[in-house]
Amino acid sequence: MFKIQQINRDNRRCFGVNDVPLTIQDDKFKVGQIWKYNTRTGEDNSTLTILKVEKYDSAGVVIHIYVNGRKVKNPQRPSGFYDDIGHLP
Repeated sequence: MFKIQQINRDNRRCFGVNDVPLTIQDDKFKVGQIWKYNTRTGEDNSTLTILKVEKYDSAGVVIHIYVNGRKVKNPQRPSGFYDDIGHLP
């Protein structure tokens, strides 16, 4: 489980309390929200942005996110890393 807290675009905290885990509720996650999470060392500015929220009777809530500021190995990039992940359901 991620321990996350919502932040607004100028990095001021506006939802969540430090490292208290949040649980999914139908209306908690909205498109465009930006969340900060516990990162690896050196990726302190990494954030999750909610792209889409889907609700299913069988699977519950599915949240599609964009991850910014995280280093992911990719030998085909000149730097050897991606700086972001465009889409994760």
